[in-house]
Amino acid sequence: MLAPMGLAAVLVVATAMGACSSPEPLLDRASTQLEVGRAVAEGVAPAIEAVSCPGEVPAGKGESFRCAVELADGAGTLPVAVDQVDDDGTLKVTPGRAVLTDEAIAEQLKAGLGQQFGRSFQADCGDRGPSVRDPDDVVVCQARDKTSRRSVEVTIVDTEGTLSFEVLDPN
Repeated sequence: MLAPMGLAAVLVVATAMGACSSPEPLLDRASTQLEVGRAVAEGVAPAIEAVSCPGEVPAGKGESFRCAVELADGAGTLPVAVDQVDDDGTLKVTPGRAVLTDEAIAEQLKAGLGQQFGRSFQADCGDRGPSVRDPDDVVVCQARDKTSRRSVEVTIVDTEGTLSFEVLDPN
């Protein structure tokens, strides 16, 4: 297993507001979307283009909802789970997918191969920039040392970007 590289859960504070049509206070949608976007922006590149959260979310500890965070540069949409951890509007924002570049995957693969085999490697996993990736997505990389070249199957294990790899037999 290679070390996690993605965004972990982050705590932020949103503002609650009274609702005219509801007896219970609701989270302010604009404030919530702003804070969710800030939380995601702290842990990923590229920039955030838009955040979409539900319109009416009751304010209060234990309430949960989902938002969609659209990343710039065609990186995709990152789903996030949002949990209210107290009655003061503190939100825990947890990504539902990993955001990784092919370069970052290659760097982690080189480190993992070097640790496993005790020598240095070069790795090429492509040139895809930051992109939203699901757990269990597979990237096939080419790795080489001084004596051989092999394909390596790299699997994204979880939403934090933990990777595992398998060196494939040469054809």
